[in-house]
Amino acid sequence: MMRIRLLAASLALVPMLAHAQSVGRTLVSVGDVVAVRGKQEIPLRAGVEVRVGDTLRLGRDSNAQVRLNDESIISLRSETEFRIEDFRYRNDPKSDNALFRLVRGGLRTVTGVIGRVNQDAYRLETPVGYIGVRGTHYTVVQCAAECLNKDGSVAPSGAYGGVSDGRIGVVNQSGEKVFGRDEYFYVASITAPPQTLISPPSFLSDRLEGQTRSSSKQQAAQAPAQAPAKSGTSSDGRTSTAEPVATAAAPATATARTVYVASEQRSSEGGLTAVQPTLPSLPSAGIVFYPWASGGTIRDSTGNTGTLLSAGGIAIDFEAKRVHAAVNLSVGGIEWNVDTPEGMPLVAGANGFSFSGEFKQGDFPRDSIGHCSQCPPGTTNEPGYRVTSLKFSGTLTSASSATLDLSITSTELNRTVSVSNLVNSSTAATLERAVAMTLRPSIGIGGFSFSEPAFPNNAVIDSNNELQSLQGVVGPVFAERGTAAHQLLGSRSDAGDLRWGVWTGAGAKLRGFDYVYFTTNATDVEHYIHGALTTSIPESLGTSVNYSPVGGVVNGGSGTFNGGTINVDFTQVRINLINLSAARSGGETYVMNGTTTLEKLDRHFGGAFTSVSCSGGTACIGPMAGGYSGFLAGKNAEGIGLAFQAGNGVAGVAGVQAFKR
Repeated sequence: MMRIRLLAASLALVPMLAHAQSVGRTLVSVGDVVAVRGKQEIPLRAGVEVRVGDTLRLGRDSNAQVRLNDESIISLRSETEFRIEDFRYRNDPKSDNALFRLVRGGLRTVTGVIGRVNQDAYRLETPVGYIGVRGTHYTVVQCAAECLNKDGSVAPSGAYGGVSDGRIGVVNQSGEKVFGRDEYFYVASITAPPQTLISPPSFLSDRLEGQTRSSSKQQAAQAPAQAPAKSGTSSDGRTSTAEPVATAAAPATATARTVYVASEQRSSEGGLTAVQPTLPSLPSAGIVFYPWASGGTIRDSTGNTGTLLSAGGIAIDFEAKRVHAAVNLSVGGIEWNVDTPEGMPLVAGANGFSFSGEFKQGDFPRDSIGHCSQCPPGTTNEPGYRVTSLKFSGTLTSASSATLDLSITSTELNRTVSVSNLVNSSTAATLERAVAMTLRPSIGIGGFSFSEPAFPNNAVIDSNNELQSLQGVVGPVFAERGTAAHQLLGSRSDAGDLRWGVWTGAGAKLRGFDYVYFTTNATDVEHYIHGALTTSIPESLGTSVNYSPVGGVVNGGSGTFNGGTINVDFTQVRINLINLSAARSGGETYVMNGTTTLEKLDRHFGGAFTSVSCSGGTACIGPMAGGYSGFLAGKNAEGIGLAFQAGNGVAGVAGVQAFKR
């Protein structure tokens, strides 16, 4: 658990020699952004370094994003003043230190190595005290009569904050209060007890509107400086040790959500009091999926009416209070498939629970928030046009009754689709097994794998424990074996009942990473692994649990898996893939590393490897890349099922592997 201590504390003296150190670089700069360095004001553009002692000052309609050397990301909003008091990072917990000061304004940050490894080495000073964390993602805004509520009223002065991931303890002279993921707080002063807000005030989320006002010329000028971060290398040429694209995009991704306005009233003293509505009773834990039962009303911007197709539904995690949704529909001769790229928080209101979210494709560079198929009308097997933005809103009036409204926009097709009053079926299913697969038509093309939890009605596993087909939790069919040959190659009952095998040859139908279906040919091999899904995260296992490989298949059986470790922090649900080594029959050995977090809704994880190296053969040419996906298996997370691919686009390795702790 992370602790936020709000204490009256003076800044420690910083050694003068530290002021010359470069500690990071600017990723994004929009508007009036400068670094005050002594008597100088240095304009901060993308790629410009920041140093210890710098005060970063932002004007109106301005935004900035900075990446520090420990891979932490700090996003600063308009009219913010933020000072780097001290920053020392040598990957040594005994000497590493991070000390910042938020004078005014607000920030969102994803902490890096220092915040994850050594809680006492990280501190953010604010006018009401300081914040200490341990590997989390949080937002804090210091208000001094300039923060406006949605209705235009001025919010009381003090510190407002929220947690996107992990848990924190807010501590001041009144004591300590613990907050978890998607919980929000307000602290009026150093002596006032932290207050729980039922949801964040409207000003807590900064939508980075300064970016929308920047010209295309500014964006083009910034692109070269940002490109290395997306490829795994920092803008100063260092190899990244964290997940560059996902990490760098995380602050903007999180702020893409709809702002949820708190139900608040002002007391006679000017403080905030949460209004507690009468709410329906919901389960305290568990994950439930409901398919759609009624298509509601579907129309597009050209006047066509549409119909709901069979796939799609809503998944609710009652413990995390988050909702995922997917819709598959047809209108005007075009089929649309859309889904939420991240969960939408359930928010308590006067008439039950509501959920809503706005998602823009630009905020999710590694994923598609939706696509259309059979478009333009009348064509088949064409690449789908990407959806530009999605807006979801809905209500949950009981544990089994939900309605959903949806708006889909595609600038490529110059079309908008509106869906109103979707209603779910009252027949629910619970998670049972999970599946991970490699989903590319040819071995050696690195970068895409897939995992999905399986409900009783969406994964077909025959009496021989061989996978025949798989449909997503809230989406269409991802894989069907068809006429391809199939073979179960191994199992480990002591590692969460993991079983693995292959589909070989022509005839299998799979949906690729671009959401376009393809049929395998005679030389294709697709790997799969499935197991009993871990439905409750066993936090009692602690912060560092190692899993070792116990079986699997690489390149259809012609390759080998040489070793490696998966380390799991169950308190932070953090997954670290360490030196996974696999070799192809040609002799090349690929070593893969990655880090990510576990998706609490369906207990799976995935991402791009942060580093892939190749040695020992003639195919080790050019840049290497790869991707992975997997899940926790067994009642007490006894095992992990992993699918992976890595290579240079011409040659590489692909396979599945079982791990046991």
